[in-house]
Amino acid sequence: MGLEVTAAAREMGHEVVVIEAQPRVLQRVTSPVVSDFFERQHRGRGVELRLGEQVAGFSGEDRVSAVRLGSGEEIAVDLAIAGIGIDADTALAEEAGIACDGGVLVDEYCRTSAEGVLAIGDCARHPNPFAGELWRLESVQHAMDSAAIAAGTIMEAPTEYRALPTFWSDQFDLKLQSAGLNKDADDIVLRGDRENGPFTVIYLRQGQVIAVDAIDNAKDFMGARALILKGVAVDRTKLADISIPLKMVALADRVAS
Repeated sequence: MGLEVTAAAREMGHEVVVIEAQPRVLQRVTSPVVSDFFERQHRGRGVELRLGEQVAGFSGEDRVSAVRLGSGEEIAVDLAIAGIGIDADTALAEEAGIACDGGVLVDEYCRTSAEGVLAIGDCARHPNPFAGELWRLESVQHAMDSAAIAAGTIMEAPTEYRALPTFWSDQFDLKLQSAGLNKDADDIVLRGDRENGPFTVIYLRQGQVIAVDAIDNAKDFMGARALILKGVAVDRTKLADISIPLKMVALADRVAS
């Protein structure tokens, strides 16, 4: 969200400084190659990136006039925006005696430990087949998918939550589309022009496609998404060959690794 606001502000002609506590942008959600691409794109459009910096506080009388860094440096500003993510607020659920652990714990039908009480969206920590464990997702798609599951549960027509995690981000004229969770990847495959785009990063675990980041490449995104859902080992040389559409790879019965 911070980088999306940054891109919009730059397109309106504002000077923007991004203060990022991590050593690279998007570190929590993507790989270094994608982070490097977006860092270059933002810098090339006049954004000042301050990586590995901590915000210590703010200065100003009636309004914020400066951001104070952990180093003691102050950066003069007209407006400060905090795009730092969220923590699940489970206080109400805990007071009600509902089981919580890094979020409100739910089963595959969005049911909490309390009879007749359901939880969905960002606050819910649910069994996710693509994570292999309980997982809390922060995305619009997850909120919509889990709402549909909860509705089925309420209507006594329950179906298990098995939605593939998907995310997207629009920055300048660039579109990042992601699917799956890359946390356990042991190999990556690059397709396309990693310097200027479009390009795609495919994440594998033991030869199986588990996640994708596609920059300005909707066809690759859809093809890789199908491969994730198929759950079979894939020949990485075919994945890397941009002359072979990922859709065709996904349509094959099985491609030996």
